[in-house]
Amino acid sequence: MNSSSNQIFEDAHLKKQKFLKIKDVLSEMNLSSEMDKIFKKTDKYDIISNNFIYLLRLNKMNVKDHWESIIFIKLIYSDFIYRNVLKQKYKIIDEKEILTKIKNFLQKIEHKEKNNWESILLKNNKIDLPMDELNFINHELYLQIANIFYNTFFNKPKAIEYYNYAYFLTAVLTIDGLLKIMNKKHMDNKPLLYILKLNFFDYYEKSISQITNIYFNYFVCQNNFFLNKNRRQKLR
Repeated sequence: MNSSSNQIFEDAHLKKQKFLKIKDVLSEMNLSSEMDKIFKKTDKYDIISNNFIYLLRLNKMNVKDHWESIIFIKLIYSDFIYRNVLKQKYKIIDEKEILTKIKNFLQKIEHKEKNNWESILLKNNKIDLPMDELNFINHELYLQIANIFYNTFFNKPKAIEYYNYAYFLTAVLTIDGLLKIMNKKHMDNKPLLYILKLNFFDYYEKSISQITNIYFNYFVCQNNFFLNKNRRQKLR
């Protein structure tokens, strides 16, 4: 990496900064200490808030001004993993309170998009996924995170691509996780999920290339390294 890319993608102090800030914010929000455990458990899957920070740096925006958004990106995704994967192991007494805080935060977002890329890609590829306990259909999750990105970068050129990028990246990460925890009764859906993921991945690359053609390769390589490492780890 050159010096400019180092300034965008440097992670040496990022993990420690996030850890300390998360503890402060959870305390301020009066959320259970159990949520801190969930954050620690899901942190190794956290590529989304890192990408948010990379984009802030790319646009020369002060990360300190956007900690609330960073924390809620983590909170939304961690809550999703908790409810779908970790709930049997960890009991969060503040689950309703967490959902209320997420809802209140999302209501404060001024600039929103509604594009349902999941529905479009399912229709275009003639994919029919069941609604069951694995939650194959997750547009609401992708939408919530994508709108945090969109609202933050609303005044930037090609602002819609920030929405698209976050939507597609979150989808790729989520489907990767679903593929890891699928059991035998879901095997018929595995090829369909792979096709959907490949479509999301293609669109995710196109979106980041629209945001920055200079650092496109850096974003893709950074994310691919994370995704490949993540696929070798147990989600539970």
